[in-house]
Amino acid sequence: MPVDTLVIVAGGQTGVDRGAHKGARAMGVTGAGWCPAGRRAEDGVIPEWYPVQALPGAGPLQSTLKNVLDSDATALIGFGALAPGTVRVVEFCRKYRKPLIILDGEAMGATDAGEAVAAFVIQHGVARLNVTGPSARREPRGHDYAHAMVSALIQSLQTGTPAQT
Repeated sequence: MPVDTLVIVAGGQTGVDRGAHKGARAMGVTGAGWCPAGRRAEDGVIPEWYPVQALPGAGPLQSTLKNVLDSDATALIGFGALAPGTVRVVEFCRKYRKPLIILDGEAMGATDAGEAVAAFVIQHGVARLNVTGPSARREPRGHDYAHAMVSALIQSLQTGTPAQT
């Protein structure tokens, strides 16, 4: 699969969303996504650097749903038991029949997760991958894990071989 056609979709919340955007940007892959009205996040206004578009009148749940719907599939990062917001992502994917891969950051390293997501992307012909998970407040490890996972995913797709980190 050509990596130049892959788009990493994520909201702009702290944690997993921002880590996914940073991983995509570091690897030269396009980022996109929806965020709540006013570009709101738990730390204030989402910086303009992040390639997200505010969804008029929307809160976090509505922008999360829009990211699921606007993507071919979702990679959901969790750490042990899923937080309530991430459980809603599972419900949305099931309801709208969107392929979903759930990654447990406590059980799988980011490089292995990236390789698993690469196989998932190829299997499902994914061009727009939603990457989501908990905010930094809920899970401080999420940002770095998502950054490393997305980097490993892209490297694996580029080389067709296991990523090295």
